[in-house]
Amino acid sequence: MKMTGQTRVIVFTAMALAAVDIAVRVNQRPVMLNAPSGDTVVAKEFRLVDNDGNTRIRMSIDENNEPGIVLLDRSGNTRAQLDTWQNTPSLILNGPNGDQRVYFGMDGTDTGVLNIDSGNGKPAISIDATGSTPRILVGDPETGNVHLYRDGQGRSSAMNVSPGYSFSDH
Repeated sequence: MKMTGQTRVIVFTAMALAAVDIAVRVNQRPVMLNAPSGDTVVAKEFRLVDNDGNTRIRMSIDENNEPGIVLLDRSGNTRAQLDTWQNTPSLILNGPNGDQRVYFGMDGTDTGVLNIDSGNGKPAISIDATGSTPRILVGDPETGNVHLYRDGQGRSSAMNVSPGYSFSDH
């Protein structure tokens, strides 16, 4: 099949456009915004990337219009998260494999909560002020028992709570 001059021009143009498209996609860089002082930049999501283009910080609004900031490590695992999921502000810190290790926030009723995981999937410490009496729960890593410290009179008291008790149990 012999190509006419017009066919050659069309083929050459198509190949050139394909090459330009590929080059643009491969070398695509994030858009740099230089807003003058006092101006507002509006977006649903911002991403900060490292020199290799990997997302390291993501600031966004989720599908329920809740804001959040997520910090990712070099492997792409979420290591820290600040958000207001279900209208409840919280700070969550995760271990290297992404498991939650620390939760500091509220319980949905505007009461402060601090939960610290031992790193082996078992709760280590929980402090909260839910109800009328604050409490501290401390997990024993050897026995797996949880000890409850609570006294409305300002005195310390301890009682052994049954194995398998979860800090989320109230």
